[in-house]
Amino acid sequence: MRPLATILSAPLLFSSHGFALVARKPAADVLLTDINNAPSKPPEGVHCYNSGVMMNRTVLIAAIDPFCDQLFHDGGLFRNDAAEQAVPEGAHHIIVSAQPKGCSAIDADLMCKVLLRLPIDDCNTEGVGFKQGGTVETECAIWRVDPNKW
Repeated sequence: MRPLATILSAPLLFSSHGFALVARKPAADVLLTDINNAPSKPPEGVHCYNSGVMMNRTVLIAAIDPFCDQLFHDGGLFRNDAAEQAVPEGAHHIIVSAQPKGCSAIDADLMCKVLLRLPIDDCNTEGVGFKQGGTVETECAIWRVDPNKW
């Protein structure tokens, strides 16, 4: 049985179908509450840009959530249908996208928000104001959040 502290530190994801406990590998992949104990390297499958436009985590999350909500509303991400959105943010924009890799359907309701937060939370871990985005590659898709200049 997992210790209660580990369970409470795991992210919960709420949706129109209820909620789900998002299981992640222990140690370096656990959602961090102390920025000083951040892992030196992101989890496998996460690629950090580590260059380019920097934005606050809150602004990036505000771009991710509507993208994922729309993806779910549209029925999810399917084998041959990529989804991309450019969200304006002042003199910049945030590209949020999902590129399928051949699976028949991907559960956007539960995983989209979780996966797109990985390059935000597991990259540029020195603070919340200097996020540069990145990609996450899973078995079924490549997920991207990328702040850019116009």
